[in-house]
Amino acid sequence: MRCDNQALAFSAARHRAFPSVYVYSFNRTYQSPGYSNFACDAPPTASRPLGDPDGEYLKCHAGEIIYTVGSLRRWRKDRDGLDTPFARLIVDYWSAFARTGDPNPEEEFLRARGYQSTLDQLEVNGGSWEPVNADRPQLRWLQWGEGEKMVGFQDVKQCEALGLPSNFFESPQRTRLVRRETSG
Repeated sequence: MRCDNQALAFSAARHRAFPSVYVYSFNRTYQSPGYSNFACDAPPTASRPLGDPDGEYLKCHAGEIIYTVGSLRRWRKDRDGLDTPFARLIVDYWSAFARTGDPNPEEEFLRARGYQSTLDQLEVNGGSWEPVNADRPQLRWLQWGEGEKMVGFQDVKQCEALGLPSNFFESPQRTRLVRRETSG
């Protein structure tokens, strides 16, 4: 899923299909209850028996939903005291994007509503969520603390090996494939 999403974002940014294109990858997730792949759960430790989100685990698809829709308290317990502020941060990003087309929340908006944990996180991560630049494609690495930052597209060499490079939608091979599918 990563490869084609990055290729789509790259092409949209390069051709200015939208005023801005923003891409992200969650590096802190919490699987929905009942999901059967335990590799997607943060590993439990003595100090964090519900799972240590700082440990290594698969950040599987749908592990961001609890944060994105703001349903952490309904479905899960806060594992380390940071799941709740992280959920607030993510909802603040999505709300800002819905209001303005830019995921960077306005500081005045956050202050007026007393959203201090998001303000604190924005100060810690020291930067804004930048739109994709086709000359230097980056995405937002969503994580709590200093680990949240802009990083280059992920797994680029693996994507290329799979035949899904960042310029996939622009390659002659893709153009021939699309022509064949639409004319047959």
